Amino acid sequence: MSEGTQTKAPGRWRKLRDGGLGLLIGLVIGGLFAGFVYVDGRERLAALDASRAADAREVDEAVKSIQQQLDAARSTDALLRARIAADLALAELERANFGLSREQLSYVNVALAQVEPELIGVDRGALEAARLLVDSTLVGAAPDVAAQRTHLQDVVRALDALIPRDQRG
Repeated sequence: MSEGTQTKAPGRWRKLRDGGLGLLIGLVIGGLFAGFVYVDGRERLAALDASRAADAREVDEAVKSIQQQLDAARSTDALLRARIAADLALAELERANFGLSREQLSYVNVALAQVEPELIGVDRGALEAARLLVDSTLVGAAPDVAAQRTHLQDVVRALDALIPRDQRG
């Protein structure tokens, strides 16, 4: 073979450029792109987690508020049930049904025990005084119906004083 027709073997750099270097550059660029996507995804996930945590706090606060309203409504309901039972006790006394009158008075006691005064703005001392008045009425059955009626009317007045203004008709 002659020297002029001899083909030169490709250089080392040409082989790298045509083969592995292109692949290596593609991998580097792809890795960088994947890294950016990964970081962006983590930031979005962190923002979503923060948003969900804030939503959960709002829901918890709403649930607590509703629970407080429900507890207050139960206390008001118990107070109103006590007042109704006191009226029924007075009505049974007027009919000379002394046993039913005492039974209704015991319902007053049960209902008053369920009242949480702080939730509905009732004075704790006044509530305790009303309970003591009911207890004294239950214990001391008066031989005189007029005295018993006066005592029951005192119970009704004490319960009326406990009922918050917005609950009165």
